[in-house]
Amino acid sequence: MTLYKPTAQLKIALTGRCTNDCAICFNDTRRRDNASRSDLPVAQIRDAITAAAEMGLSGVYWTGGEPLLRYADMVELTRHAKSVGLPASMVTNAAPLGAYGAYREKNEALLREAGTWDLSPAQMVDELRDAGLT
Repeated sequence: MTLYKPTAQLKIALTGRCTNDCAICFNDTRRRDNASRSDLPVAQIRDAITAAAEMGLSGVYWTGGEPLLRYADMVELTRHAKSVGLPASMVTNAAPLGAYGAYREKNEALLREAGTWDLSPAQMVDELRDAGLT
C-alpha cells in the first residue's frame, strides 16, 4: 500500500540561451551570453527523464533560458516523458510562439535555429499539446 505519492518534479534547463534581457531573471540569462552557452545532448536528457520516472517523480518541466529555443528537442523529449508516464510542463516567456514585428526580426537567428521561424503559433501549440505538454 502506497501511503504517499511524490510530488517532486524534474526541472530541466533545456538551454541557457534566451530571446530577452530581463533584469529580474532568476536564471541570469542574457542575450549577450547566448553564443557562449552549450546545451546538454538530447540523449543525456532522455536518460535523466527515464531515471526520474523510475524514481517515482511526478513530472518534468522545461525551463531555461528560453526552452522553446530548443523547440524540436522539447517536442521529442516531451513525447519521451509522456511515454514513461511523466507529464511535462514549461516555464517560458513564449517569445518563440508569438514573436512578431521588430522583436521577431531581432531574434530571427535564434528562431530559425529553434525551428520555429516558419511555424505559426497554432502549429507549435498543437504539436506541443500532441506531444504531451500540459
